[in-house]
Formats: sequence, C-alpha cells, structure tokens
Amino acid sequence: MLKTMPHGRYECALPGDATGAAWLPVPEVSFKLSSASRYSSDQGIGTYIMKGKDFTFTRGPLRGTRYRRTGDNELQIVEADGSLGRMICVRQSRGG
Repeated sequence: MLKTMPHGRYECALPGDATGAAWLPVPEVSFKLSSASRYSSDQGIGTYIMKGKDFTFTRGPLRGTRYRRTGDNELQIVEADGSLGRMICVRQSRGG
C-alpha cells in the first residue's frame, strides 16, 4: 500500500557520544517533503515512494537513498545490506 510522510523539513543526524553532543547534524542530507510525493534539498528537487514503512527517493539528487519509517515523523536510514543504519531524519516543522 502506497503512503506518504507528513510534509515539512526533515533534519538528519547521527548519534553523538557521552563526551559531546547527543546528536551530530548531517545538513547535506536533510530535506523538505511537500505534496505529490515530492522533496527538495540543498542539491535539488525530486520524488519519493513509500510502500508500507519502506521509504525510497526515486528521482533527484537523493535517488536510491532508502529509509524505514520508525515513527510518525521519523525515518531511519537503510544501509546497502538492508540493515538499519545509525542516521535518523526527524520532521522539524510543516514549513521551512
């Protein structure tokens, strides 16, 4: 079943450690989701598809990047081997 994620700005980050920041932002992969399964990033615009909890950028600069929906407003990166990676992207706002 095809679905969409809530619209807005998604900020991506990696977990930090006990000696520093809790999260380390990765702004070059952050993006904004809008209507009609479209996104924009600092690199350009494109489209995505979401089947169940599987989210994949299908066109544009982030094409081929895969995520798993882990919360109402959260995506976790899927590595090439299919395992969940450490980076998460969380919706910050409807606009932005």
